Amino acid sequence: MTGNSDCKSTILYRRRYAVLYSLRKAGYYVHMHAYEYVIGDYRRLIAVLLLEPLSCKAEIYPVPGSPREKLESLIKVLNRVMPGIKVVVHAHTYTM
Repeated sequence: MTGNSDCKSTILYRRRYAVLYSLRKAGYYVHMHAYEYVIGDYRRLIAVLLLEPLSCKAEIYPVPGSPREKLESLIKVLNRVMPGIKVVVHAHTYTM
């Protein structure tokens, strides 16, 4: 985790919308509720993104079968909008 104070200031209220609009501009479907984002590509869901303002961290929970290139693109958008943020991508740990 970084101790970057710039990162913490970027996750505040207005920056939540910067993330939302940047993801939409990159071609994603995005539904935002507080610091949670449901992300898709207009055909299927790709991931759920959780921003943690106090720890300057973003957690991505991919939907099983999500294309790797979509997740990499998502991470690039986050790094561009919020420099210094730590991004954690969680692996699928369940089976049905």
